[in-house]
Amino acid sequence: MAATFEWHVEFLQTDPNDDNYIKFITCGIYGTENGVTKKTLWKVPFGGKKSDIPVDDWKNYADLMEGSGEAILISWCKNAIGSKQVDILEDKVQGYINIHNAQPALHNEAPSKFSALPKVT
Repeated sequence: MAATFEWHVEFLQTDPNDDNYIKFITCGIYGTENGVTKKTLWKVPFGGKKSDIPVDDWKNYADLMEGSGEAILISWCKNAIGSKQVDILEDKVQGYINIHNAQPALHNEAPSKFSALPKVT
């Protein structure tokens, strides 16, 4: 069975001196299969500046931060990196799931009679 994938915006880097023109979007690519979810990150650069964008295509930063804005940002990322890289990233996450599922169950437990651990401050 193959995983189902979701892409999410994890981080944005903008240029506050250029009407918050988006310079980078870091995407989280999540894959879930049979209750196991794994992820990877990919940083997508956007070169240029606001004046490079046709006026009719400009999206206001505030509008992108609500509603369907995330879907628009993800579509920009996927278009920028291309379908081959999208497939590679999703295959990578699928690999993490496959590795997780191939590992034998281990018993990981510290004996309760050991001394108390120091408190980290």
